[in-house]
Amino acid sequence: MLIVCTSWILLSAILVGIGLTVHRAYSRALPTSGNTVWLAFWMGFAVVIGSLQIAHLFIAVSWSSLVVATLWGLVGLIWNARLLLDWGRRTLRRRALVVSCVLALFWLSNRASGAPVGDTARNLNAVLWNVAFPLVPGLGNLHGRLAFNNAGQLWAAL
Repeated sequence: MLIVCTSWILLSAILVGIGLTVHRAYSRALPTSGNTVWLAFWMGFAVVIGSLQIAHLFIAVSWSSLVVATLWGLVGLIWNARLLLDWGRRTLRRRALVVSCVLALFWLSNRASGAPVGDTARNLNAVLWNVAFPLVPGLGNLHGRLAFNNAGQLWAAL
């Protein structure tokens, strides 16, 4: 459970770093509000998924994709360190929010560590395929079941 919590925290930081980098490149201004940090997570997630979709046309999702995302996220975190420190100080003052977020993190990681349910076998096969092979153009034309895929499986493969 602690490994799941730690990996979620690290991946969230990487996504925030990527999102803040994209924000700074797009607006050419320093983000000024704490809401930017929350939105940067989702922007980073969208950029990573979009990048994985483009890269998967040519290569399989591998550890090198995670290294590139990690380095990009670290650059964003370092580039925006002052904003993140200010946001962290403001957030830590709201103790009830921090405690509830930590409790929710532990509860969700406990749920995520349990036995798989639902369509896990089909999804796991798609994730393993994404790790092993790049996208095969036209594969869905052979049979409709071969065209089922979603970006969440690329994220899981990463």
